[in-house]
Amino acid sequence: MSWAGSQITPKKKRTQRHPPAPAGGAPPAAPAATPAAEVARGGEEGGGYLSREELAKFVAYGFVPLTGVVDAATNARIIESADRVHSEGDAGNNMIHAVPELRGVLGRARVKAALRTVLGAGYARHPHMYAHANDPGSKEQTVHKDSFFGFEGHRHHAPTWAMLLYYPQKTTIKLAATAVVPGSQYYATEGKTDGRHLHGDEKRAALQAWRTGEMQYECEAGSLLLMHYDLFHRGMANTDTARRWMFKFQFVRASPPTERDAGASPAWKDLTPDAHRHVVCEYVWRWLHGKVVEAAPGALPQARQGLHATTDDAQRVCSAYQMALFGGEAGRGELLAALYSESPEVVRAAKHAAAAALYQTRGTPAGAAFLRGLIEVAGDLDHDALAAASAAAAAADAFHWAWVEPEDAARAVAAMRALAAGRGAAHPSRPVAPRLRVPQGSGGAVVSASRGTYVIADPDHGEVKITSAAIGKGSLAPGCAVRYRWVPARSGAEARYLTGGVSRRASQVQRTGVTNAAAEAVLVLGAVAGGAADAALRARACGCVAQVLEVYEKRVPEINGAPARREQGEVLMAASLAGLRAAAGPRGPAEPALAQRLEGVVAAIAAQPLLPKRGARGPSTDQGLRYSLGLCMAAVLRAGSADAVAAVFRRLSALGRLGPGEAKDVRSALMCRVCHLTSNEQPW
Repeated sequence: MSWAGSQITPKKKRTQRHPPAPAGGAPPAAPAATPAAEVARGGEEGGGYLSREELAKFVAYGFVPLTGVVDAATNARIIESADRVHSEGDAGNNMIHAVPELRGVLGRARVKAALRTVLGAGYARHPHMYAHANDPGSKEQTVHKDSFFGFEGHRHHAPTWAMLLYYPQKTTIKLAATAVVPGSQYYATEGKTDGRHLHGDEKRAALQAWRTGEMQYECEAGSLLLMHYDLFHRGMANTDTARRWMFKFQFVRASPPTERDAGASPAWKDLTPDAHRHVVCEYVWRWLHGKVVEAAPGALPQARQGLHATTDDAQRVCSAYQMALFGGEAGRGELLAALYSESPEVVRAAKHAAAAALYQTRGTPAGAAFLRGLIEVAGDLDHDALAAASAAAAAADAFHWAWVEPEDAARAVAAMRALAAGRGAAHPSRPVAPRLRVPQGSGGAVVSASRGTYVIADPDHGEVKITSAAIGKGSLAPGCAVRYRWVPARSGAEARYLTGGVSRRASQVQRTGVTNAAAEAVLVLGAVAGGAADAALRARACGCVAQVLEVYEKRVPEINGAPARREQGEVLMAASLAGLRAAAGPRGPAEPALAQRLEGVVAAIAAQPLLPKRGARGPSTDQGLRYSLGLCMAAVLRAGSADAVAAVFRRLSALGRLGPGEAKDVRSALMCRVCHLTSNEQPW
């Protein structure tokens, strides 16, 4: 590896050719049936893990190289096939169908061992993939983290998502070796909840604060790079004379880590000069081995100051983790309060640390009390949507529901069921709770409400009027305390948007992504369904996931082609992943009702037409339906009976949209199916 230069020119989009999408031929004959036990294993086939040293570097740096995995003959055939497909247009998600040998790359023992180490047994390939054809004369990209296929979702410090990059040819700096920023998976930029782009001076300042820099991955032909999904990276300029291929795949965790020997902690100080990162690395290392961090005394005042009074995300994250792991009850209480902060960076750090605190105190009275606190914050949907979503995300990230007492888990299921339905607790108009330390800002008390306009008595600005359009869900009662911020409107005037008291959902962007509490809530339900110790509770959580799927199954025709339904597409995608996690959990197969609902979603989405793309921003026109379909199919393969699997196969086979005829079993045929919602104009 070698260091890259610091001067970066943002990459411009290249004009692409858009031939017709692959045509569906006659329905293929059904492959030989595969026993349910075979299709349920997912990423469990084979044995082996990364070495201890490799895993430590992945935790510290956010990536691990897999060198020379694929032989020269296979590399050559893949390049030849990819060039042919690329000459006809952008295959997007259908590249794995168009170049079937890519499936063999993912099946190599070394690749499966790496994915199993990072994402656990039973990991699943996400339906999104992309083939990056980097031609001579290309420009460098901006340093960035990938979005969630156009959605702005919550990030995860413990590995629950990963990217796998495959390079079929020898890749040098001249041939656009990918640049990565070691250790940056734990940090984000200032000013946004999901700050995922670094530009110019901001990039230089951030990398200096994070004690890191860019590196370019030079490799032999047939090598791969396994990356934490949230690692900052970018495509580089191709100054050579040949095309450089890189195939990107994405994978998700389907079950919690199993407990295994962690040994002595790695010497983090020898792996990274960023001392702030050491406490995060130690937590992630222990989490991956099913262990907790050994207790140590903490300095709560200094940690509190570091969380709230810094513009250095490394120090902010470190302080939040110190409060979570070493701050005791007071530190955990501070994290709950920080979820209500007006600073998106503070909320972000508190969310990650809250997940660590919940995991660290698993199976203890302190953990039960903290879970109840997170549930209460998650119930504050109408009071503060970002706080509610962040609390639910922390509960989902903890993953280990086998340690939660049935009574507390049942309380969580009830709260998350309501949240998944878009309902908070029964106090949508209550004043700010006095027990929470809420940062001061512009605000006051509601004086009157008339025809959707609220008058607020602001001590600093006098009477301020805010319309209901700035609120989102809920209403304001007289006497309710609210806060708001001032932002410039497109007209050049100033518009006021609430940041507390009722909701942060003041715009389309705020109604999706990081404030979509329903998506995070249904992921909690999926984790409980797959991992709770009590069988009756697992069945109840499974039933809740099935209910969410049923609701959104009926909305599929409304979601397709409707950007205003974008947040509903996101919830359906989360519910599909929740179904997969329920099916792949360590506590046995999911309820039959869940398999039926998964099959229903498959049928509803399979019936949808590919609609013309509208605009360039956000997910494709289907609002993520293509990914919900793929995740539901993966879940059916694990949760469904042989009859359910056959029913899904027949449903899709009748449309003539299955993968190549050489597929030897139902699983291969279904998971390599041509995506009918992907085209050369909408490859994502």
